[in-house]
Amino acid sequence: MKFVVILSSLTILTACGSTVSNTDKPTGVYVGGATSVSGDYGIKVASKAPASGGKQVSGISCKNKFWEPAPDDATAISVLKREAKNSGFNSVFITSVEADPNALLKNCWSAIIAKGIAFNG
Repeated sequence: MKFVVILSSLTILTACGSTVSNTDKPTGVYVGGATSVSGDYGIKVASKAPASGGKQVSGISCKNKFWEPAPDDATAISVLKREAKNSGFNSVFITSVEADPNALLKNCWSAIIAKGIAFNG
């Protein structure tokens, strides 16, 4: 019985993915390693915010399993670019990249969140 409780607890702690979709981890149940997210997705990084319009987007690098590497800025920015592309934009102005204080609410042990304004320019 004790073995079953321990095994169930480990499964619950390690098999669930992130609770949000804008991360480098899959949502729902997964046990194996997640596919790494990298690249620019054809998105240009702007040096200044758009004069008008655009959409707030964010990307999160998440440490979801204890054996995964720590989250990093580059991955969070890649996810941000992926989210901008998925929203139909070709440019992003990055407003911040910082530790996510709400990581546990996203089912991440730790996380870095990149925020920006996506736009066509």
